[in-house]
Amino acid sequence: MRRAATTATTMRAGWCVVTDSPADSGHEVERAVRPETTAVVISHNHAAYITECLESVRDQTVPPNHLVFVDDGSSDASFDVGTRFVEQHFPSHQLIGHPQPVGLCRSLNEALAHSRGDYLHTIAADDYWMPGKTEVQLGAFARAPDQTVVVYGDALLIAEDGAPLGGTFLERFVPDGLPPDDRFFRTLLRRNFLPAMATMIRRDALVEVGGWDEDLFYEDWDMWLRLACRWPFAHHEDVVAAYRYLPTSMSNARAEEMWLSKLVISRKWAGLSLRADAGALLRSLRPSLRRARHGDWAYARQWGGLLTEVGTRRLRRTRPVG
Repeated sequence: MRRAATTATTMRAGWCVVTDSPADSGHEVERAVRPETTAVVISHNHAAYITECLESVRDQTVPPNHLVFVDDGSSDASFDVGTRFVEQHFPSHQLIGHPQPVGLCRSLNEALAHSRGDYLHTIAADDYWMPGKTEVQLGAFARAPDQTVVVYGDALLIAEDGAPLGGTFLERFVPDGLPPDDRFFRTLLRRNFLPAMATMIRRDALVEVGGWDEDLFYEDWDMWLRLACRWPFAHHEDVVAAYRYLPTSMSNARAEEMWLSKLVISRKWAGLSLRADAGALLRSLRPSLRRARHGDWAYARQWGGLLTEVGTRRLRRTRPVG
């Protein structure tokens, strides 16, 4: 009886390993296949920058297999500009346009639902990628431990007109250097220092944790925490993106909602059982409380309540038994 040929695919060290069992061969043959990636571009009133961003995605030395472009209710020509470029340059794509803004987290979840392949990387349409980003980060996954779910590099800081501001994202947010692996999660719990535009993520991990939390105004800190508490991240030295600092960016134009999301995320992670992790969160809340006192007293009271709650939990865990 003739034995049917079979093929099995697994992920190993960032590459798809395809195991073929040819008919009547009696043995298996492994071959490495380049993983498939989806690039996600999110726009909100970024018409002036979309073309530069999409050009940087198109011009990757290893182009994405699929592109998802989401315009979240822009009042300018963002959707039209993006649609024309995507339809002309990306054979495999998905276009999503919201009549009204629905928020970044919901937009990302829609993009995730339409994504394909093994890895996903996202970028706001006012930023851009260096030409080798995809190739460098697939290589970083290939060198990383099998359980790694995120690789990240660095991003240049640029002004509204594209002029360099000097330095990089990581130099600004972790001036003392990156934490060692055994302190990565605790440091991330204290502050979000990862440049989202310079990351690549295993798509199956995003699906497993349930995507982004749509109750939050901004997306990345909570997602990094949910991934990092279960799987390792890997860093590489390359600068693979440019982060544009705009007066109208989310963190500047909608500071109140950013603060509220930070409060929600902090409350979500305040129940950690590890004493050192609770201490890291406690340290992160102190400057937040000081900043809140200079603004809305209602926020200050909420931050103060959370600070007291976390401090009390930590005190109970450090108190000797008996």
